[in-house]
Amino acid sequence: MINSFIALRKENGYALLLSILVLSTMLTIGLTVTSVITTQVRLTRRVFDAMKALAAADSGIEAGLYADFNGTFTGSSIDESGPPKYTVTKTGGPATNLVAAYAFDEGSGATTDDNSGNDHTGSLLNGAGWAAGHSVNAVSLNDGTQDYVRVGASADFDLNSGWTIEAWIKRSSTGSQDDIVERYSWDLGYGGYAMRVGNDNLLYAYNVQGEGFDWCESGTTTIDAGAWYHVAATFDSATDTLTCYVGGEVKGTKTTTRNPIADSTFTLKIGAQGDGSAGNTFNGLIDDLRIWSSVRSQTDIQFDMNNAVSGTTTLKSVGSFGKAQRSVEVNY
Repeated sequence: MINSFIALRKENGYALLLSILVLSTMLTIGLTVTSVITTQVRLTRRVFDAMKALAAADSGIEAGLYADFNGTFTGSSIDESGPPKYTVTKTGGPATNLVAAYAFDEGSGATTDDNSGNDHTGSLLNGAGWAAGHSVNAVSLNDGTQDYVRVGASADFDLNSGWTIEAWIKRSSTGSQDDIVERYSWDLGYGGYAMRVGNDNLLYAYNVQGEGFDWCESGTTTIDAGAWYHVAATFDSATDTLTCYVGGEVKGTKTTTRNPIADSTFTLKIGAQGDGSAGNTFNGLIDDLRIWSSVRSQTDIQFDMNNAVSGTTTLKSVGSFGKAQRSVEVNY
């Protein structure tokens, strides 16, 4: 039994929040709106996301459906024989180009699930633990014994054609290097990528190739201790550009001549240095981490910043509703 919320934005600018009690895993919900024109739809299954759904519907973003569960919404159709409908069907599977996503909501145990659907489970090592996070819980890397999260080797993390890394972080102290997500080798012919906070408290993103690297940094924007920051970095292989984001805003860019050539035997480290040393471990909390095999736009990054990881997150079906729109049908 799942309590779901759908927010509908009406032409007059007001948003209506509807609550639906789902009693089965395959259910068609018909929502008839007889006196208004529906132009926006957002769906979430989590109760505490109800207001997020309402805010999304009232934001003026292009019409679409947003789902926060393990599956994707695809397909749309108009029923010509009756009242116009917008139909979206859950098909299952991970979101497009989402390689790994960690909510870190377990709160106990020595592993953390990959919410992308790709089964890249992380192992908490050397005393890594749990704490209250930016959203629910976070992984806590505070005990000073090189604790971090290790994710097994996989070719999925060979992000040679472009990448995006996003996370919420909260540092416990400043003035030291805090590694966030890293995977690289100094061996000639290989390389990788990294996102970290430097000992100057700036955010850095790197492409590593052989014995050299290129990077971008967050300009004059520092990541201080005791506060939550959303940090992100992208590499666009089409333009050879690294971009650093803090709080959803671009803070630095750099043209790179190095492609992050990787090897599927490399492990991914969350909160530790990407080479074999596993040094410079993060001191603080990491939450809602996403890794993509594509370049996310600034709008995408801002959307992720405001929506916690929970199951497979995707915005697959987007469209506008005509003036005759009177009902919405959701199948899953």
